[in-house]
Amino acid sequence: MAEVGRAFAVSEDAAKMRVSRALERLRAQLLPRAAALSVAMLATMVTDRSIEAAPAALVTRLSTLHRLGSTPAAVEPLLQTTRAKIIAAGGLVVIVALLMVSRGLRSPVERNPLPNALGQTSAVAARPPLNGKGPILRSAAEPPPSPNVRMVFRIVDAQTAQPIANAQIRAAYFYAGGRGEGHQLVTDQDGIAGVPKPNEGGRPGMNLFVSAAGYVPKSIGFGPNVPAEYLFKAEPAALVAGTVVDETGAPVPDVAIEASRSDDYKNESPNTDFQTTHVKTDVSGRFLYHYIPISYQDVNFTLAADGYAVTRASVSMRPAEAANARLIIKRGFAVTGRVTDSAGSPIFNATVREFHNYGHRKLSTETDFNGEYQLLGLSAPLEPKAEIVVQAEGLAPQLKPVELREPTNVLNFVLAAGVWFHGRVIDETGQPIANAAVRTDSDNQGRRPFQWFTRTDGDGHFEWNSAPTQETLFWFEADGYEVIRDMPLVPDGKDLEIKLKRKRGSK
Repeated sequence: MAEVGRAFAVSEDAAKMRVSRALERLRAQLLPRAAALSVAMLATMVTDRSIEAAPAALVTRLSTLHRLGSTPAAVEPLLQTTRAKIIAAGGLVVIVALLMVSRGLRSPVERNPLPNALGQTSAVAARPPLNGKGPILRSAAEPPPSPNVRMVFRIVDAQTAQPIANAQIRAAYFYAGGRGEGHQLVTDQDGIAGVPKPNEGGRPGMNLFVSAAGYVPKSIGFGPNVPAEYLFKAEPAALVAGTVVDETGAPVPDVAIEASRSDDYKNESPNTDFQTTHVKTDVSGRFLYHYIPISYQDVNFTLAADGYAVTRASVSMRPAEAANARLIIKRGFAVTGRVTDSAGSPIFNATVREFHNYGHRKLSTETDFNGEYQLLGLSAPLEPKAEIVVQAEGLAPQLKPVELREPTNVLNFVLAAGVWFHGRVIDETGQPIANAAVRTDSDNQGRRPFQWFTRTDGDGHFEWNSAPTQETLFWFEADGYEVIRDMPLVPDGKDLEIKLKRKRGSK
């Protein structure tokens, strides 16, 4: 990397960053050819083949391009050197990919461009740099956005203003009662994705979560007035590379890794947000996490995998540590048991889930024909106990604690008959409100043990035949009306009447 950096007149760290981006771009370009490789796997394969000489035709082609003035002058010394690791296939991957990144040259894979996120094929080979203030520039040959697009979203490199292709975007809309709608998008070769209009119409608020390997991931919040076009400048990120092992030192594959936001969080938008950075370890437990803000001195990761506890691990961002991180994931605890009704009959297909408000994964499963279940990989970050919730149709849900004293712990449930919770939602004049959202709510600590959601019918009616016997918080909401949150009610089978007030200015 030091030699590559000198050839391109950049630092060794910059060379490492560019190589990582180049590998990610190469991986993305291989995807249409059905080569499903992770960046870590691709890097390993390139390294494994690094003792082979480059194909003569490719060397000739690069030399020809250089003579024609199409490549940076740095290519010539790299081609002339006799050192195996520079003229090897791995070195050529780096050179070619760096050329694509620095000059925007199109590879053979891109000769037949794929439809972009707007459902069209772009006719623009390269867009002029933008200053972030004006509208997105388009060629006259490029078709206008689809009428189903609410926002044209473009991502460019904050330093070079070059478009970023294959960036991942999650668009989330929010409706009454906390119900959401999500859309997964990918930017095209011009860095553009079309954010679709909400399925249910109207002007709901929208959040966008943006991530691209080599850049800091961000979340961006919009109210009801969403702009028609938005230019997002992505900040280059630092890389953490390493291996995840278990407590015996054995590598663990398929571990989901997510960084935690540091003290750079601000109550504004856009903001650093790692929840869409989907990175998993390969078959050897190795990973590349190229999303860390350069300002971070250290970073905390959350590790999650089937059969293991959610585990926190910290890495210093000093170059030596960040390039060779070793993260340990713990096995955690297991809870097993049986769910029956008051007569002792097993309950099939009951939902059994771990309950906490730590903000990370909650284990969930269903009972088998014998009413039995098992939850593997429970964590106990604060004290050696957990809480388990069971819900089943027609039966009252139940929440019970369990002490995590042994690797495997037993917790059985006996469910009583469910209580009917029903009533009507009306306005101030006594008229029924149809399609109002009715659900259980969370307390001020974010705890909502029992999950239920419905909508009122045309007469404003709602009902739940599996309500708990104890006091529970409820949430009532309808478009154009003031929201009722945290309403404590004890389901007792009696008919309820919930009255919502119209918002000021609503018709």
